Amino acid sequence: MGKILRSFFGRRVILIVVVSLAVIIFLIAVGPTLNRNYMILSSRLLDHPVQRSTLQLMATPEKYDGMFVSLMGWCVVDFERQVIQLTSDDDEWFLGIWLDLNEEQVATFDFPEPRLCTVDGVLRDGLSGHMGRWPAKLAPVRELVVHGAQEVN
Repeated sequence: MGKILRSFFGRRVILIVVVSLAVIIFLIAVGPTLNRNYMILSSRLLDHPVQRSTLQLMATPEKYDGMFVSLMGWCVVDFERQVIQLTSDDDEWFLGIWLDLNEEQVATFDFPEPRLCTVDGVLRDGLSGHMGRWPAKLAPVRELVVHGAQEVN
């Protein structure tokens, strides 16, 4: 049977078919991971954050883990709480994402009351922040802009 196939198709055709099948199987198995890695690399290399809502990032942080993202929400920055929240209601403090700010950023943006902000940073999946209360964190935070106030990087 092998001689018949070799003589009928030729070795090159068999090689092309085998390689094509291997590539198709590889793309089916690894395709979703390649797309995610492409989004991570392009967001970092192009220095262009992926725009997402705070709710999307809270609901599925594993989907955006390692990605350079930009989000808008209500920020609170003080000694024990550095978070971007869904609402300005301080009673809903747990509905947010931890901001891993350095000491200089904390000193610059020290405001204990919620203020509307846009934050750019790399999302990290996993419980984070003070006492591990938040589902993810932005670390490092590249830029934090307080709306209605002077812009500071």
